[in-house]
Amino acid sequence: MKNNYYTDIEWKSNTPYSTLHQDIYYSDESAILESNYVFIEHNNLAQRFYDLPADKNFVIAETGFGAGINFLVSAKLWQQTAHHNHQLHYVSIEKNPLSPDALQTILQNFPEYNEISQQLLEQYYLLLSGYHRIRIAKNIFLTLIIADANECLPQLDFVADAWFLDGFSPSKNQDIWDENIIRNVARLSRANHTTFATYTSSGQVRRNLEKYGFTVHKDKGFGRKREMIYGSLTNTPTTIVNNYVLYKPYLHRKRQEASPIKSIVIIGAGISGASTAYSLALRGYKVTVLEKMPDVAMAASGNYQGMLYGTWSIFPNDTMELSSSSYRYSNFLVNKLLSSPEEFQPCGLIQLAHNSRQAKRNQQLLQGNFPPEFIQKINPQQVSELSGNLAKYSENSVFFPKGLWLNPPALINKLLSHPNIAVLTNQNVIKLEHLNNYWHVYTENDSFLFDKVVVCNANSIQQFAQTGYIKIRKIRGQISIATKQTEIKTVICGNGYITPNKGDKFTFGATFNFKDLSPDITTHEHQENLTMLGEIIPQLADCLDISELDGKVGIRASSYDYLPIVGPITDATQFNFNFAKLAKDRNARFGYQCNYLPNLYVNIGHGSKGMLTAPLCGEIIADYISGTPLPISERIRQSLHPNRILVKDLVHANE
Repeated sequence: MKNNYYTDIEWKSNTPYSTLHQDIYYSDESAILESNYVFIEHNNLAQRFYDLPADKNFVIAETGFGAGINFLVSAKLWQQTAHHNHQLHYVSIEKNPLSPDALQTILQNFPEYNEISQQLLEQYYLLLSGYHRIRIAKNIFLTLIIADANECLPQLDFVADAWFLDGFSPSKNQDIWDENIIRNVARLSRANHTTFATYTSSGQVRRNLEKYGFTVHKDKGFGRKREMIYGSLTNTPTTIVNNYVLYKPYLHRKRQEASPIKSIVIIGAGISGASTAYSLALRGYKVTVLEKMPDVAMAASGNYQGMLYGTWSIFPNDTMELSSSSYRYSNFLVNKLLSSPEEFQPCGLIQLAHNSRQAKRNQQLLQGNFPPEFIQKINPQQVSELSGNLAKYSENSVFFPKGLWLNPPALINKLLSHPNIAVLTNQNVIKLEHLNNYWHVYTENDSFLFDKVVVCNANSIQQFAQTGYIKIRKIRGQISIATKQTEIKTVICGNGYITPNKGDKFTFGATFNFKDLSPDITTHEHQENLTMLGEIIPQLADCLDISELDGKVGIRASSYDYLPIVGPITDATQFNFNFAKLAKDRNARFGYQCNYLPNLYVNIGHGSKGMLTAPLCGEIIADYISGTPLPISERIRQSLHPNRILVKDLVHANE
């Protein structure tokens, strides 16, 4: 059966043609010249890139990614023009994405952009509906949003410097040009600063732009097109507001003032700390990581083997949206940084239908709207071949081709090997204090000064006065490691999981224990893992001697709603005073915003999904610090916000 996730194209006169919109993707005269003329010149980008002040970044927003031509042209200009320490953030929306193969075919026609297009194509896969962060050399960050613009624009919160209004013709794709789109374009712009350009000169588009405060100019169109329009925002109507600021100011995003950042410290060298340090280092920041243990990745992030897998559903929810954005990002990161078969194997993952509930979920996923490289139907014979003829359940299974296993310490060490990162071990941080615009970070034997602090210390989050209100659920997990060669070729998940061999060993498990937090390996939990293994692959479980098993115990740090806790930290006492009305009315409105502690952030609470979500959350923290667009929706940003814990405590205080 044909997968309809990606849009269909035809070729007409060497130009890609959308069968959905009955329109060409770009001018048949010259896509590059058209992009340069309409969008680069009429937004004056060459001069603006060159003149960008120190410590400022530039944001381009686009309605219609299409074949990515505008992105390639902008990225190359940025690489040729911008100064070293600046960031270009390119936020583009695409409702009907091209397939990876179709995009590759198109971009082969522009060899002068090969270097950039290859970096794009390497990351252009697993584009599930939602937000996707793609990084190109020289501080270029593409946030590609696979969604309807009418739905996702209200979920964005940034200030664009320039807009590329580039959907198909208004007569062929009216939705991308309607009034609600333009209203949100204005909301995400700044008066007397933000510019726009578009190839169309439609009267309705022009009137909508003028209605929402844009001054509009006409110019000669490109090629055979008679006219185009461009301009800038000169007046923001007072009716344009961010509703979340009005209704939930305690979750608003405070704008970062542009200022030199000399030093950032990360507390904790597990997957959260390493991911955050890496994302900041990529942006040119100097980062110090303080770890209390003798080495990195010695706590819950130190498993022998881990798998990359999400919580998947056809029903929209916060967990699914975060998993969708995180899966592609982490998958690419692992494939980019790790290479040895001892470090990882891109072997795919089978989800068995080990009970009726999972069988139903598998069938729902197969019927969902997903790209073909995400999930595939797999027949019993294929299950048998991939499991070494051992799997007990083979009917109604599904296969995730991009699933993999990895050695978490290998990934963490690669992340921390960036030259902008310094790691100091045996540094147990006992106190944080903000004095004279610096954070004083005290360890048992030393003290340090830093501009900004990111706390990534998992279960130890409550040890600091500033973060003591953050409640964490500690969950003991024990994996079992067996020394035996198997014929298993892929990760297999049922009630538990089993990995292919790493050398002469393989991993299976894992337990979830909310009561016993002992760090010691127990025979009892080995038996739990053997029982789970027996439900998946009984022949293998039967031939393992429990006395010969090795293992690893980690105490997972999870939030009580099972979403990570990521973002800036507020003064809890002041928060409870300012927003006390929430205890009586959860829908109370406030005429003031939330005050945050200066330059203090957290990235914790990933539970058993750290390899999946922590890397993207590192990007989120980096965007908070640099004041740039986040790779998630506003709804998810609020769902991850540390203040949600304080809000919940107030709302439920009298229950």
